[in-house]
Amino acid sequence: MVEPIAQPTLATEPTGATELTGATEWTGAPARTERRVTATAMRRRRRRLLWWSLPVVLIALAISFKLASLSLTAQDAIDAAESGRFDESIAASDSLMTLNVVEPWIAYFNRGTASALAQEYNDATDDLSVALELAPDDQACDVRVNLALAWEELGDIYAEGGYLRGASLLYDTALAVIRGGEEDGCFRSEEEGDSTPPEEPSDGSTDAGERLENARDRVEGKQDEVDRQDGQQGQGAPDSDAGGGSPTEDLEDRGDAAEQERRDQDADQRGGGEYVEKPW
Repeated sequence: MVEPIAQPTLATEPTGATELTGATEWTGAPARTERRVTATAMRRRRRRLLWWSLPVVLIALAISFKLASLSLTAQDAIDAAESGRFDESIAASDSLMTLNVVEPWIAYFNRGTASALAQEYNDATDDLSVALELAPDDQACDVRVNLALAWEELGDIYAEGGYLRGASLLYDTALAVIRGGEEDGCFRSEEEGDSTPPEEPSDGSTDAGERLENARDRVEGKQDEVDRQDGQQGQGAPDSDAGGGSPTEDLEDRGDAAEQERRDQDADQRGGGEYVEKPW
C-alpha cells in the first residue's frame, strides 16, 4: 500500500516576520560606527586646533618673558647709573635695543642719560634726540630736560675752551629744545594759572616744566655772557695786517684762529642754534 506523500506544512504567519523583527538588532551597529567616526574627527579637530594655537601661546610666552626681562634690564641700567657705573648702565641699555617694540624710547633715554653722566655729550645728545622722537606725550617733557642739559653741558665745554661762538650756538640749541616744550605742554600749569604749590607738583610734567624753566634762565644767562665776551674779543683783536708780532707769535695766532673756526663749524654742524631731529 502506497503511503501518501507528506505535504509541506504551510506557516500560518509570514516566516520573515521573526527575521524582520530580529533585523532591528542590527540597527545599532551603524550608529556606533558613526559615533566612533564622529569622536575621532573631533579628536583630530581638537589636535589641529591645539597645533594652530601653539604658536600663539609661544608668542605670548615670549612677549611676557621679554617684557619681564626689559623691566629688569631697565632697572639694572638705572641702578648702575645712580651708582656711578656708567659703562655698565650703557651696556645694559644697549641690550634693551633688541626687539624692544613696546617702549623703544626707554632704551635711548637710559643710554643717553648714562652717556651724559659719563660726560659723553655727543653720544648723549644723539640718543636723547631719538628718545624725544619716540617718547609718548606724557614722557616727552622729561626727555627734553635731559636733552637740554646735555646741549648745555656741551656748550659749557666750548665756553671753557674759549670757543665762544660755538658755545653760543650750542646754547641756542639747548634753548630750542626747551622752547619746544611749550608745544608739548610742559609749561601748561604756568599758562593755565595752576595754583599747585611748586614744592608739590601735581605730576611729572609740572616738575619737568619747572626744571625746563630753570634751565632756560640759566642757559640764557650763559649765552649772554659768551656773546659779551665774544664781542669784547672782536673789538680787542689785533689787526692781522699790522704785523706787529714776531713770526712765531703770528703763526700761533693763525693756529688759534684756525682752531677757533674749526670749533665754530663743528658746533654749527652739531647744533646750529636750532634743534632738529638729528643735529648731525
